Amino acid sequence: MPFSGRQSSTRYITSRSRSDTGNYILLRHFQKATALRIGGLRIDLERRMNTISRLVFSLLAMVSSAVAYTVVGSTYTTDGSQADVQAAINAASSGATVVLPSGTFTWSTGITCSKSVTISGSGYTPNTTSGGTYPGAPGLSTTVNFTTSSGTAIAVTSATTGTNIFRLSGIDFTGLVNTNGDLYLSFSGSVSTDAFRVDDCTFDGGSIQAVMLGISGNPVGCVIDHCSFGGGPASEMIHNFGMGSGNTAGWKDNVTPGSNQLVYVEDCVFQMYNWNSQTYQTGTSALQGYYGSRTCVRYSTLFMSQIDQHGTPGMVGARWFEFYDLMFVEGAASVSNASGMNCFALRGGSGFVFNISLTPSNMYRAGSVVYSDDSSPCPFGPGNGIFLSGSAQVPDDASPVYLWGLSSYLGVGTQAGLSGPNDIAVNRNFYVSSSQPTNITIYQAATGAVTNYSYTPYAYPHPLVTGAAPYAAWETSLFSELVTIGINASNRASIQSWVTANAPTVPYSTWESALDAYMTSITVSAHHVNQVNAWMGVNPPTP
Repeated sequence: MPFSGRQSSTRYITSRSRSDTGNYILLRHFQKATALRIGGLRIDLERRMNTISRLVFSLLAMVSSAVAYTVVGSTYTTDGSQADVQAAINAASSGATVVLPSGTFTWSTGITCSKSVTISGSGYTPNTTSGGTYPGAPGLSTTVNFTTSSGTAIAVTSATTGTNIFRLSGIDFTGLVNTNGDLYLSFSGSVSTDAFRVDDCTFDGGSIQAVMLGISGNPVGCVIDHCSFGGGPASEMIHNFGMGSGNTAGWKDNVTPGSNQLVYVEDCVFQMYNWNSQTYQTGTSALQGYYGSRTCVRYSTLFMSQIDQHGTPGMVGARWFEFYDLMFVEGAASVSNASGMNCFALRGGSGFVFNISLTPSNMYRAGSVVYSDDSSPCPFGPGNGIFLSGSAQVPDDASPVYLWGLSSYLGVGTQAGLSGPNDIAVNRNFYVSSSQPTNITIYQAATGAVTNYSYTPYAYPHPLVTGAAPYAAWETSLFSELVTIGINASNRASIQSWVTANAPTVPYSTWESALDAYMTSITVSAHHVNQVNAWMGVNPPTP
């Protein structure tokens, strides 16, 4: 009889998952042993034990269904639902990957993330094309249909741990239903610690006026690459909120042009909904900059879309911009409209605009309309010096906008803004030339002086795209200099290890002070420390 009991148990178990086997054997053997001892109560006990068995199996099924993701190493593969993706993020450690499978997944609420993880779709090949072909996103098989009337699909805050950063890749976002307040992605970071990469995604706002991606905190070392954006008339596809409304902090520190202080947008495509049939652009923008923001858009194509840097009176304007190697494409229906499309609205801050092309190439269009938005130059206005302690610095035009290499059909002009006369002037607040000026002027708040320098664009493709260490070449030169000035081998090795573990950060003066302190702590002579500082004065960290 005991043998036949085991046979019965084994046959019954085969109809259940292997993971449930141990629990069922215990219940079944307990049932048989009880039946043998009590005899006459066998039938009643079997019924009771069968009832208990069913309850236990139901509870096990409920627990297993609450978390559907599977884990292999540091990869969490989810079922694509909002709840399961959130559960996987909650369980994951820094450096993990959370995967959504192929398919369409409707989310009525969003997820939050404060970890340096990758959230990725499935079944796509990352687009590695670069160098001016403006590819946008690849074909995608994972779609998140975000249907809430208010909220954010993925809200990320302070998500950098060591060398691990937040990354979003390979997902098609659709479904926005609200013109105000909805976002597919928001990232709130820090000027010193946080970075992110968003790549190979599509952000589809449909025909509504939409904001799809919001950035705040002036995070460093960030890139949005190989993505496609689309929205209805007057959409503002990316918002760089800088330090936030009313916050002047983004105007009080040093900006290093061509550095990782900027948020980089590269190899992307932006288009207005039904762009080829639109007769007027209606302010549709690929990017809107605010509140001390620093942004670079490069190697991208904009279909009936502009780039706008805010400087509205009473508000804190955008701080720094670099826009280059861009193609603006006008729809067939707007070609006959003389004011159908604008390319730039530079209403605040300073920076560079160069190597800009138009399609059709023989249509005169407004290239960079530089606005004056106050009766006297607003401290955040175009070409003004850096704002500090409540007043504009003198001279107030010490950080002009520089434009060069523009299409001959791309007009550059000025325009009065929301109030006051037009007091923005060429060769004062902005300069236009056929090639890059030899010397570029910028006023820096920390030094209180006007500086002339040469400009070199940041590494392209972005180091987060190529996987290269951003300061590798400069560090190699530094290590060679340590040999030249005679620092001993042991100290050279220690300095090299420290620099490799602590890559240069802006402001560089703070980083250099930390390097000085470290060299002193390992008994590098004051003479050698001064020699290193002198070399870095001529050869500042270059990404």
